[in-house]
Amino acid sequence: MSSRDDDSDDPYEVSVVDDEDDDSLPSSVVTTDPDTESDEMYDEGMYQKSLNDYHREAFYSAYTPYFDQVQDATHLISQQKYDHILAILTNPREKREPAVNYKYRKQYSVGSNVAGVSLYREGKVVTTLEKVFDVIQEAHRKISHAMDPQKNKRVINDDLGYFGVPASVIDFFIKTCPIVSIMVDSLRFVVI
Repeated sequence: MSSRDDDSDDPYEVSVVDDEDDDSLPSSVVTTDPDTESDEMYDEGMYQKSLNDYHREAFYSAYTPYFDQVQDATHLISQQKYDHILAILTNPREKREPAVNYKYRKQYSVGSNVAGVSLYREGKVVTTLEKVFDVIQEAHRKISHAMDPQKNKRVINDDLGYFGVPASVIDFFIKTCPIVSIMVDSLRFVVI
C-alpha cells in the first residue's frame, strides 16, 4: 500500500499560485521558441511548406545529375545561361558578333511581364532549371496532381505559356511528388 492509500480520507488541498509572478517561470523550466513548438509545426501552412520543401529537395536531387548530362540536348537552360542570353539581347549588336550570339538573337526575344524583363522563345516565357520546379508545380496543382506527363506539359505550354520544359523533367517531378506517391499507394490497396 502506498502512503496515499493510507491517507485516502484526507481532503485534497489545492495549491496556491502566486498571481503576481505569472510572467516568469521557475529556473528549472525550459522555454522554447513558439515558432518551433510541435503543435505549430502541424499547422496546415507549416506542414504544406515542409512537404513542398521535401518535394523540391527530392526533385532537384534526382533531376540535377540527369540535367548535367543532357543540358546540351534540351531546351531547358540554367539561370547562368539565361542571364548570358539576356545580356546579349539587351546590348546592341556588335559589328563582328560571334555566331552563337546571332543564333541567340534569332531564337530568343526580350519582353517584359509582371516580374520584369524576360526571355521569350516562340512567344512563350523561357524558364530555367532553377525555376522549373515552381512552373511544373503550378501546372501540376492546376490539374489536381495528374500523373500523365503529357497532360502536365500541355498545361505548362498552352495554359501557362512557358517554353523549355521537357517531358523528362516533368516525369522526374511526378515521380518525386509526395501527393502522387500517396495516390499510387492508395490505388494498390483498392480491391476490384
